[in-house]
Amino acid sequence: MDIKRLLLTVCIAVVGVMLWTKWQDEHPNNPSFSTTQTQTVTNAGEQNGFVPSATPSSISTATNRAHSAISNANNNSVVDVKTDLLHFVINLKGGDIISAQLLQYPVSLKEKNTPTSILSNQSGQYYVLQNGVTSSTGQAAKATLFQSQNAKYRLKEGQNKLSFSLKSQQGDLQVIKTFELYRGDYQVHVTTKIVNTSKSKWSGSFYHQIARQKPNTSVSSMAYDAGAVSSHHTPYQKVKYADMDKSNLSMAVQGGWVAMQQHYFLSAWIPNAKDQHHYYSQVLDAPSLGGDVYYLGLTSDLVQLQPGQSAKNVSSFYVGPEKRARLAAIAPGLELTLDYGILSPISSLIFLVMQNLYHILGNWGWTIVVVTCLIKLLLYWPSALSYRSMARMKMLAPRLKSLQERHADDRQALSKATMELYKSEKVNPMGGCLPMIVQIPIFIALYWVLIESVELRQAPFILWIHDLSVKDPFYVLPILMGGSMFLQQKMSPAPADPSMAKMQLIMPIVFTVFFMHFPAGLVLYWLTNNLISVAQQSYVMRSYDPKKADQARRHKNKKKRQLA
Repeated sequence: MDIKRLLLTVCIAVVGVMLWTKWQDEHPNNPSFSTTQTQTVTNAGEQNGFVPSATPSSISTATNRAHSAISNANNNSVVDVKTDLLHFVINLKGGDIISAQLLQYPVSLKEKNTPTSILSNQSGQYYVLQNGVTSSTGQAAKATLFQSQNAKYRLKEGQNKLSFSLKSQQGDLQVIKTFELYRGDYQVHVTTKIVNTSKSKWSGSFYHQIARQKPNTSVSSMAYDAGAVSSHHTPYQKVKYADMDKSNLSMAVQGGWVAMQQHYFLSAWIPNAKDQHHYYSQVLDAPSLGGDVYYLGLTSDLVQLQPGQSAKNVSSFYVGPEKRARLAAIAPGLELTLDYGILSPISSLIFLVMQNLYHILGNWGWTIVVVTCLIKLLLYWPSALSYRSMARMKMLAPRLKSLQERHADDRQALSKATMELYKSEKVNPMGGCLPMIVQIPIFIALYWVLIESVELRQAPFILWIHDLSVKDPFYVLPILMGGSMFLQQKMSPAPADPSMAKMQLIMPIVFTVFFMHFPAGLVLYWLTNNLISVAQQSYVMRSYDPKKADQARRHKNKKKRQLA
């Protein structure tokens, strides 16, 4: 196979793998959901969600929670909480977390003072975290008003921990939510205490859930944007909106977690790892919010309290970036939400090397350049063999042309004669393919590193490259990459097949257009790789003499026969 034909194959292979990955995302094997049908909220003007029943067998029956779907709360009905990393708002009517901003992650380079917002209680963008208790009687759980000592809580300078409590009386049940936050942490610890203040026995469950409307994600985005759950059997299981539309999730899990993912960030509820829970999903029709709301959550085992008795539930929620080390420390499998695709082991290794180099270089662009050099160093020997094979092919070019003229009307005879020539001259036409084949998984693995790693989000390089995770705004890198590819082709032996020779002329143009839409960091890698390849190919083909190599090989074989 000609090396130019292989370049075309690489292009097709890369596109094919990406399309296959996308198809897998859109057409997964259905998880083991229950077949319960979607519940409709009939009084949507009064609702923003549901409280699950305490009984797992009837988890699909959603009970109304009586508070407004779109909060128009004033300053007296919310609690504003701020640490060094996280700024979130709690609606005292129901105790939901209705807003969360990541203070160290601006929306864009143009809006550096506007932090990225994850949660919202606005119509069309509804995305909140909820937790509380639900009675085993199946009656509607009223969303009562919690009380807070202060309207604002701030982690002060020199303070490492912030703690506060919200209290409410829900009928004969007193509920106390205590929040604990720490400096440098996106994880918020929540302890929910309930006290039976009635004169009769109470039974019910604790619940934690994420309520979200389906986001308007760009069709071109390949980052996963939906739900996920974890269990001891499956540490990471995607729960797509299409899955929840078809049926409701229903599974018993010890520990685990539930999460909603988006590009670079996620929110998650993490319960006590030792406790048994029932995981569920639910889809509710909410006309007042402008569309369906998807619920993904969990309930605890049944809790029974005699008069005067109390119980506690310890959990935490996370709203922040998808950083592997940070997530791995929170819960088993949570780091898997940073999904590098089918080549995750290679991507993880590449990112580990890049991360260590970044600590030295302080620039992700130069880090990519150095990583490319290291990859080329690892592939130096197979690349040298490839270029030597090209040199031998170049030496045979006149003889191949002669064969083409002799068998111009007989392709079968031409093919046979060509293979006999390769065999007699001990030339492997596939010799130039090995480095390119090895680079295909590296290329794809680096692609996922660049589009999934939040560390490279808005990471600058030099001059006009202000964000390596998006395309070059002026297309300079793709054009330079195309030029380097054209230079490589001029140095390589011309294809024996005339049709491939014509294809060779348009390959740099095809690749340039193709790479215009790739992240600048990936184009930087390919450009650096091409430039190093040109230098190595030039050196090998100048210093390698096929005739001398044949003489040395024959002399070596002669000595072996004499010794034998």
